[in-house]
Amino acid sequence: MTQSKNTASFFDTQYLQNLMPNRYAFDMSAVLELYRKNVEAFTELQQVTVEGLQNVAQCQSTLMNELVQQNTALTQQLLGEGTPEEKVARQADLIKTAYERSVTSLREISDVVSKTGTEAGEILNARITDSLETLGTVPAKVAKTEKTARKAA
Repeated sequence: MTQSKNTASFFDTQYLQNLMPNRYAFDMSAVLELYRKNVEAFTELQQVTVEGLQNVAQCQSTLMNELVQQNTALTQQLLGEGTPEEKVARQADLIKTAYERSVTSLREISDVVSKTGTEAGEILNARITDSLETLGTVPAKVAKTEKTARKAA
């Protein structure tokens, strides 16, 4: 028997029926469809997660670049000319600006993480709800098929 084992044959109900003829008392095509949808949902979930992580990394990179530039500017101004009082005043202004920008950037990162989590939760919720509904109908479909088969016999 030299049948190739790929994912397409896994979802092929005819292939499974040939392996186990009349050995299961449920609608195998419905179950395989359920698993196919689960794999699709998992793939979508991974895409959403990766995109979210990429957005977080980009925000963190931007924040880090800004912090380095602000610290460089702060150092140059502190080493520049002026009285100590002027330097302290400039330093306070620069630190305040850097702090405000950092808080804003951290809020942006938090929003991205929250949005990603919400999207992932919605995908999982939809898939679980659909799976439970499908699992609830599989035995009813089999019972109806068996009744029809008995009447025909």
